[in-house]
Amino acid sequence: MYNFENYLLMPIMSTLIGLILFLGIVSLGYFLINLLLGDFVTKDNKFYLNSPLIGSNFLLVILTPLAYFEKLDEYVFKTISFFLIGLFGLFLFKKSQTLLKKFRLVKHYKYTFEEKLIFIIILLYFLISISPVTHADSLGYHMLGAVNFLSGFNLLTEILPSEIKLIGPGELLIALGLSLGSEQLGGIIQFSSFFTIFYCFKSIKKNISSNLILLATITTP
Repeated sequence: MYNFENYLLMPIMSTLIGLILFLGIVSLGYFLINLLLGDFVTKDNKFYLNSPLIGSNFLLVILTPLAYFEKLDEYVFKTISFFLIGLFGLFLFKKSQTLLKKFRLVKHYKYTFEEKLIFIIILLYFLISISPVTHADSLGYHMLGAVNFLSGFNLLTEILPSEIKLIGPGELLIALGLSLGSEQLGGIIQFSSFFTIFYCFKSIKKNISSNLILLATITTP
């Protein structure tokens, strides 16, 4: 089993590919929402904030059984990764004008102090999510578990090394990023959980109290 550094591209390219793959997962979630919940989202289009959650969990529904049946290897992960990139391209082709309109609305929106503070905190979290992997548990088994899936070993049956027994579905998403040389995909997907939190708070009547509750939520360890 090789160390995960053998799979990585240069830092800038690693981050860029991680972001593109994440946007592919968002696009997958977006199309699934349209397919399965079309009538619902016409009444509540804020539900699209759950696209990263739905897209990533749909991938896990597919990848996890393949891991148990030992059908995964680097080529499978690369195929899925290129599919996600293509899906993101399709999303941009279909929604480019809509995205430009929303960008103009956001650009001219008057933000309150609490909203600016929330934005700064979220930006800092995002910068952490795209930073190189240095925390002990990831170096100990998360990244090695992802390399294990890429190498075609799937779920190891040996007793040692014992820490590799801690791997699970999360490492499948990390392996998806490593297949194209990115170490950031897992962190970015974890960061995207904020979008689901935002969706929950969007249902609360907008006032200072709701912003303060949101601020308290995203800064709670």
